[in-house]
Amino acid sequence: MHVAWNVLRQLGPKWRSKVLRHVTILVSSVTWCLLGFSLPAQAITQNLSWVGYNGYYMTGTFSFNDALIGTGVIDATSLDTLMIQGFRYGTPIGTWNLADGQGAGATAFQFGFNTDTNSFLQGGSAGEGQFWNNSGSPGLGFFNNDSFQGLTLNGVVLGDSSLDKAQDAGTLFVGDLPSSSGFNLEWTGPNGYSMSGMFSYWDTFDDGLIEGRHLNSLMIDGFKDGLLIGSWDLVDGPGGGAQAFAMNFDTTTNQFLQCGSSGCAQQWNYFGNPGLGFSNGDTFQELTLNGIVLNESQTTEKSLSATPKNGTAPIPEPSTMLLLGTGLAGLAALRWRTRKHI
Repeated sequence: MHVAWNVLRQLGPKWRSKVLRHVTILVSSVTWCLLGFSLPAQAITQNLSWVGYNGYYMTGTFSFNDALIGTGVIDATSLDTLMIQGFRYGTPIGTWNLADGQGAGATAFQFGFNTDTNSFLQGGSAGEGQFWNNSGSPGLGFFNNDSFQGLTLNGVVLGDSSLDKAQDAGTLFVGDLPSSSGFNLEWTGPNGYSMSGMFSYWDTFDDGLIEGRHLNSLMIDGFKDGLLIGSWDLVDGPGGGAQAFAMNFDTTTNQFLQCGSSGCAQQWNYFGNPGLGFSNGDTFQELTLNGIVLNESQTTEKSLSATPKNGTAPIPEPSTMLLLGTGLAGLAALRWRTRKHI
């Protein structure tokens, strides 16, 4: 060190400055390289989400060693954590954590994730299915087979959650829930009767026609001469005696289909007790209240209309579990970006 310093002193100020600058850069580069190679592998945590039919959806988190990023498909043997929480129309229905093990009666656990494309496998055949506590009791379960995706709860299949993959593409995503579109609705009948309300649907199902199974909300209020006479909320389900629920909305024109035939009918808690009901038949539209037809509301006019709400429709707040996962994912992403920068 003493000899090196004496050599530097013999150089002029200009050359001494250049030598010192290059030495500093060299030492810094070596130091950063050593630090980069010494960093241990870390777990990367990501959010997941899924939407099904009839108001069902799922959120959660999963994690794996970040050294596996870019190595192709990983399976259950590479998974560190997996936590899921299920909802229906915004109400929590159940949870499950891989750390607790699968419940009694669960099918063999399967997990498949492509680290190159950052996406879940959604095939269904061997090696491509997702079966997480499927039919396990207790707890929430999720299944993805060749034809359907859906939820189970405490060992029972929630059949009305099942997404038909022949009609709608698989909806298991990395990240937060998809966006949702919302509309206000209005209807005017004779003799002072009217109806207002709102509805929303997941945008991932928007292929030009939204049907009842695609909705994540529908609420209606009925009025007589401006005074509220009754209400109904899809969250509460159809009342006793209600006819089969039907809803059909054209998203290209933002208009309700208004006929009584299959594929274009509107039938919301019609004849259901309790609550308000509405029906759009081939020749008339009318309200029911607590299972009784309001005859004076019947009209041949097709006045049911929809107006887009500003922004996206509100989505229920995520659970504490998901918020925790979001924080971990942010830390992991920061760590990953730092390592790539180094």
